[in-house]
Amino acid sequence: MNYRLLAHRQLKGLRDLVHDMYEITTDAKGLEYSTAPNGIIGISVVVKGQSSILINGQWQKIPFVSIYGLAKRPDIIRISEHFREIAIGFKPYFLQLLLKDSMANIISSGNVDASDVFTKLAVEILSEQLALANNDFEIMCAVEAFIIQQLNEAKVDNRLLAAMNLVYNEGHTRVDEIANKINLSGTSVRNLFHEGIGRSPKDVITILRINKILKVKPEEFSSLTELSYHCGFFDQAHFIHEFKMTMGMSPRQYFNHPKLAFDFYNFGRWEGNIFDEN
Repeated sequence: MNYRLLAHRQLKGLRDLVHDMYEITTDAKGLEYSTAPNGIIGISVVVKGQSSILINGQWQKIPFVSIYGLAKRPDIIRISEHFREIAIGFKPYFLQLLLKDSMANIISSGNVDASDVFTKLAVEILSEQLALANNDFEIMCAVEAFIIQQLNEAKVDNRLLAAMNLVYNEGHTRVDEIANKINLSGTSVRNLFHEGIGRSPKDVITILRINKILKVKPEEFSSLTELSYHCGFFDQAHFIHEFKMTMGMSPRQYFNHPKLAFDFYNFGRWEGNIFDEN
């Protein structure tokens, strides 16, 4: 599998809303890979080949244009030979600005076909333009045009933007602190997250803390306790519980796993059904 980031920040229409864009391709051999939740929700366009996701022990075909990043646990993905995918990961909250419905309603439906969220014509045009693009600039222009067409700036909620900044950029991990900072009640903050993100503040905070753990070098810490404090957990027991609930294995199993404890996490995925082995 070849993974390649696209320099999306060249275009202003992408720079403000998009966290990352990448392309995945395979040659004459398909494969399975595992990916962990990272708090980024985006749109995937399969330009060539097909992909499936393992849900409750059964393989389910992923729509050619789908919304990804909704899971709280690792996903196992199978992609075919001669596969090509373009993915657009949005900065926190901003995908919501392209939608008519709330994220809470969309996230409840699981494996989401983008044609059920946007107009079928808009999805078909995006897919066709990406398939015909001859270079990265044409890919990014097609994505930018799609975003501009769907964007509804009237949906911007500055309260949620402020809350997301506190969580993603300033590292706040308590809902009451976030509520005090933006002069809302804890209930109102939870409602904002529910509508705009589709997840509770606690879910988002946990995913980001676990994501931070996955990127560290364990040898830089003398113990799991030190690591747990570094990542914002109150004690080691809480840290181990949250890690296992999210990743399906303990932190020690993760860091001792030969296929997991290396820098490939920068790409957010590993070959094989890694998390089913423990």
